[in-house]
Amino acid sequence: MPHYLVILLLVGVVSVFIPKNRMVYWWTSAIFFALMYSALFLMGCLGSVSLTYNWQAIPNIPIAISFVPEYFGRCACLGVLLLSFFAIYYNIILKKEERPNAINGLVLLNCVFVISALLSPNYIQLLAAVGMSDVIVFSAINQLDAKKQYIYGNFFADFILLNTFALIFVQSDSIIISDFGSASKQWSHRDFIAIMLLLCIFIKSGIVMFHTAYQKMSSLNYNRLNFILYATTPLMGAIIFENIKDIFIISAYSYPLLKIFSVLTVLSALVGALCVDNIKRKTVYLSMMFWGLIFIGYAWQISTFNPKFYVLLLSAFLFNNSLMLVYKAASDEVLVSRMGGFLKSLKFTFFINVISVILYAVTWWMYAQKSIPYAVIGLLVISVVSAHIFSEVYLSQSKADEWVLARLKNPLFLLWLPIILIVSIILYVKSNDWQYIYGFAVFWMLLFIFHPFRKLSVLYQYDSLQKLDKVTWIYNFFILAPLRFFGRVLRLIVDFVFIERTLIASIKNAIRFAIFIFKKLHGKNIWGHLIFVIMGVAIVVIAYYKGVMQ
Repeated sequence: MPHYLVILLLVGVVSVFIPKNRMVYWWTSAIFFALMYSALFLMGCLGSVSLTYNWQAIPNIPIAISFVPEYFGRCACLGVLLLSFFAIYYNIILKKEERPNAINGLVLLNCVFVISALLSPNYIQLLAAVGMSDVIVFSAINQLDAKKQYIYGNFFADFILLNTFALIFVQSDSIIISDFGSASKQWSHRDFIAIMLLLCIFIKSGIVMFHTAYQKMSSLNYNRLNFILYATTPLMGAIIFENIKDIFIISAYSYPLLKIFSVLTVLSALVGALCVDNIKRKTVYLSMMFWGLIFIGYAWQISTFNPKFYVLLLSAFLFNNSLMLVYKAASDEVLVSRMGGFLKSLKFTFFINVISVILYAVTWWMYAQKSIPYAVIGLLVISVVSAHIFSEVYLSQSKADEWVLARLKNPLFLLWLPIILIVSIILYVKSNDWQYIYGFAVFWMLLFIFHPFRKLSVLYQYDSLQKLDKVTWIYNFFILAPLRFFGRVLRLIVDFVFIERTLIASIKNAIRFAIFIFKKLHGKNIWGHLIFVIMGVAIVVIAYYKGVMQ
């Protein structure tokens, strides 16, 4: 039977090139069949899941593109498949895409490259998977400013990753990732290698100071944005870290830097999610909060990249999509300040939002329970942010216009069906812990009703605060402005003083002197004729000796 990755790759490539709005439902059925076929393959129902291809990309260096998942690898691949399934599902149900087949094909291709990165035995396969995933995401972004911001950052990150791996190869003479741990203690420039790799991961995952590219994507279609935030480049950053984590022990700066940036990411995301008015930008901050919490676990070596992570990842994706239900119910209104008082009309949507929070909290506890302080901090952050957002939407004084209020309705059941299904499965698995789940629900409802951060809604009216991007301001003030200043100074020195005043003036004077000489030679006097006669005789003599005598 054809390997599942071959099927996914072929269906994804064909989907991208299917003409606009042709055979949407038929081809969507083919896409879902490919995902189902892949899932059965990974569960061992259709044959061996192993695949190895010898790629002769570099002379004298054998490169094996290998997909040989163990049990945890199979679970991770199934998690990526399920996440891709829901991303495609929402694309079809929402009917917001002009070319649904194309975006669904990009989701499939991204799935292939994420699995390739997950199962990479060597860094050549890892580099290829990361680079191809960047191309897929770049194609999925349909806003010019977001495209530019994304590709600048990720091109720089890929450049760092490539050159750092080249430096590692020069010292270890191996491309096998598993060899790094034993060989890394003898490397030179260990601090530089570790910090450069961390910088690449920070850019990929949108850690604070490197999250501007994702903020620029807030104008994208909601599900497209959610797919990018949870299933593409940020996930690749976490995968890179997991694959090469043994390298970071060679530097005393790696884990302190990771601790600082991961904590700052969670704090920054917490402030943004509480204070920003735009619900899509809140979604970006919620994604930052998620990845910040994950990297806190890595920084303190509490959590690992186990199968529970992918259940948590899917829960975070569905929680953010539950915010989309509010957005849809409010006729695509993006400003929370123009909502409020929706509980009377959207009781069922509120119920879906609540169980999505419970799903997020339960899966977070499953993932982080090895460290009780870590798990509790995550629960508090998730509870505070979600309760605040939903209190603003459902309990605060209504500021919605008549158009939104008149059209309020619970979204189509197909939009909330995935949340109900996943919640049912998770709660069935955790049925013995119902008392803890009930206690969390009571705690969350108290936060929701009393709304302790209600006064922060005053900040919604300050446009300068809502539009201000601190990272862009820092970049413009501390990097771009000095570069422009030095560029101006160099232009004045080089262009005006050296080129214009010195070089061009000297050439001008030389040409003027030559013109003066030639005018004198062509004047009506005997000296000019004599000089030309002498020059002619000299040319004849030189030609004679150079040509005839030699």
